[in-house]
Amino acid sequence: MKNILIDTVGFCGTHTLSNSLKGIGDIEVVHGTQNLDTEEHIGKNNLTPYIFMEKMYKKSEKLKKNIIAIHCNFDIQEALNACSKFEVEYICLVRNLHNQIMSCYSWAYLKLINGNDTILNEALNVFKANELLPTIKVELSLPNIVYMWACYHVMCFNLNALNLECKILKMEELFTCQELFKETFGIKEFNLNNLDSSKKNNISHKENLRKYRFKEPKSEKIYNSIYISGPGYSISLPELNEKLGY
Repeated sequence: MKNILIDTVGFCGTHTLSNSLKGIGDIEVVHGTQNLDTEEHIGKNNLTPYIFMEKMYKKSEKLKKNIIAIHCNFDIQEALNACSKFEVEYICLVRNLHNQIMSCYSWAYLKLINGNDTILNEALNVFKANELLPTIKVELSLPNIVYMWACYHVMCFNLNALNLECKILKMEELFTCQELFKETFGIKEFNLNNLDSSKKNNISHKENLRKYRFKEPKSEKIYNSIYISGPGYSISLPELNEKLGY
């Protein structure tokens, strides 16, 4: 059996991907959950990566199907260890950072206007901890603060995946190359037109936010100014995007 964890911080067309794989004979798909039994949204009754992969292995053996888990957002190192133990292939799904961050920003802003202040608190903490205003020199506005948070949110996951030498899969290539799609999931027949049809039924976070006509963040200036530093390294978003192959 070919069990796979396609993990990502999100904003990579994972709804489209999971919808496209559902209904293929020997594949069972779960999406956006850390609980294989209940399939509740991430954050509700989460399992550890170890228990999740163990259940994944047992379910695959019982059903005689390939289990594909998409967008679980597990801690990468813990997920890699568990995948190795239970013979699950770990793949990190990425996207051009410009587009992934804007999708993340739009999702977060929609959460805010619907009354979720958790993201605002996280965004303010990122803003304060990294002293971003003097460095980037943009106005202290809600769109700018949320966009900075989105940059760090996406950047940290993808950088961690690179540092841990994960197998990287580009969303853009997966969604446009039929042979790559079939090879990745071990399927003999798949028509990318089915994927396109699925995509039409998914409204993007960016399009949802655009309805409200909010002021845009200074995205280009922030994108080109933000970087992450650690022991012995410092990397900017453009540099990370290049390392991801864009």
